Amino acid sequence: VTSEGAVFVGGSLVETATDASGHGYDAIIHSQPAWCPAEGQAAGALEFDGVDDAIDLPDLGREAAVTVETWFYWYESYLEQNPLVSNAVWADGVIHFKLKGDATTEPGQLVATAFAGGRVVSGVFHDIDRWTYVAYTVDGTGPDTFKLYVDGAEVASGDSLTEGVDLDLIIGAEMTDRFWLGILDEVRISGTVRRPAWIRAAYESGIDDLVAFGPEEAP
Repeated sequence: VTSEGAVFVGGSLVETATDASGHGYDAIIHSQPAWCPAEGQAAGALEFDGVDDAIDLPDLGREAAVTVETWFYWYESYLEQNPLVSNAVWADGVIHFKLKGDATTEPGQLVATAFAGGRVVSGVFHDIDRWTYVAYTVDGTGPDTFKLYVDGAEVASGDSLTEGVDLDLIIGAEMTDRFWLGILDEVRISGTVRRPAWIRAAYESGIDDLVAFGPEEAP
C-alpha cells in the first residue's frame, strides 16, 4: 500500500483503508486521518479533519450497476460542501456523494449528483453528532433507477446514468479543496445494485437491530 502519513495499527493499515477483497486495490492515504478504536459501527473508524485528510482509492473502472454506502458521524453543519465518497474531477460518469448546504440545498441535505446525469436529494436535514447510514444505487437502465437511501430507507430517486459510473473515487474529499469533517466507517463500493431489503439489513445490523429476541415460548 502506498501511503502518505498513513495510520498504522499493529503494523497494518486500519480497516477502512484495507482492501478486504484480496484483489490488491491499494489506496493512498493523504495527511493523517485519526484512527478511533472506540468509535464506528464495526470496531473502530477514521476521523477526518476537514482540511486535507482523504483516502484516494485506485481507479476501479466504470460499472453500469453500482452501490456506494457508508456510515458517517458529522461534526459541523456550516461547511457548504461535505464530501463522503466523491471524485477529484467533474466529468462524464462521475457521481459526487456528499452533504451540502448552499444556494441549491438546505444545510445537511444528502446529495448524489451525476455529471450530465441525474441528481437525487434527500428531504432529510441531517443532524450533527450522530451516526447515520447512507447509500446510493445506480443500475444504468434509465428513468427512476438512481436511488438514495438514509438509515435503510429510500428517500429519493431519479434518472440513472446509462453510460455507467466512473469509480475513480476518493473517501472524504472531492475536487482539490473540499474535505469531510467528522468520522467515516464501513465505506463499501460494490459493482452491483443492492436491493432495498439488503440495504435495510445493512442498516439494522449496524444498530444491532437485525435480530430480535422475544420471550421463551413453551412447546
